[in-house]
Amino acid sequence: MTETAPLSCRSERIHFTIWRSPAVDELQVVESNLHRFVAPSHVHQFLELVWLRSGSTVLCCRGQSHVVHAGCAFAIAPNEIHSNASSGNAGIRYQVLQIPMSVLKDIERQNGGGLLSMLRSDPLHVFPAQSAQRFYPALTRALKHWHLGGKARTDTGTLLGRLFQASRGRRSEAVPKHVSLHPAVVEARTILEHHCGERIELSELARAVNLNERYLLGLFKKASGISPCQFQLGVRADRARNLVVAGIPLIDVAMSTGFADQSHLIRDFKKFFGMTPSAFRKACTIDAVG
Repeated sequence: MTETAPLSCRSERIHFTIWRSPAVDELQVVESNLHRFVAPSHVHQFLELVWLRSGSTVLCCRGQSHVVHAGCAFAIAPNEIHSNASSGNAGIRYQVLQIPMSVLKDIERQNGGGLLSMLRSDPLHVFPAQSAQRFYPALTRALKHWHLGGKARTDTGTLLGRLFQASRGRRSEAVPKHVSLHPAVVEARTILEHHCGERIELSELARAVNLNERYLLGLFKKASGISPCQFQLGVRADRARNLVVAGIPLIDVAMSTGFADQSHLIRDFKKFFGMTPSAFRKACTIDAVG
């Protein structure tokens, strides 16, 4: 099976080149141009590994802000609300590895577990430039051959483990320890993720996690910065993003991801990703260079 051709996404302020796995949904490699685009608070259902090639960026996650400089890399755990923007006038340029849960679970089985629990307790990891330069290109190559199995999968798990090991000694310097999520918040987020296309009232969610509504709402907002309803919308928007890039009609995207109609999809997509789905789609073209 051959690799698919990359996609190029262009807008007024930003464009991307996207490689998409031929066999694994949402396994992608994304490269940006030099830009000053501000990414609003949003959520992804995959592990996001970002190598900052130029400029500095300010990340916000669980109520804390962190500055990451050119050459360094960072990881955002799946389903973590975060935002980022250039910290100066020069703009930023980066490469992103989008690693879906299916791949992460395979790596856990291969390496004996621990990766997902670590990401739940510490959703943001920063890697020094030397480690990024050493492991990131090889990790990219291994992920592009993940679907072939064998050595590519073994190499992916090994390289990912070594990259995360490189962040442990820098925790006090680069990323303060995050407050652990309350078990009820973890359970609530899992319910909202698995049932993102359904309407779930706060009262129903509170009963499911055995808490009263006000207490759950306070815990959730403190941990995520947004309400359970907004979190569910963010998950829907992320699922819609993948379908929009794939060229699915917007009305079908709205229906399959739980939005009431196309207008609600457009409104919430722009809220989380900074542009309408039509603008995002029109900015995407197949790049003939494979």
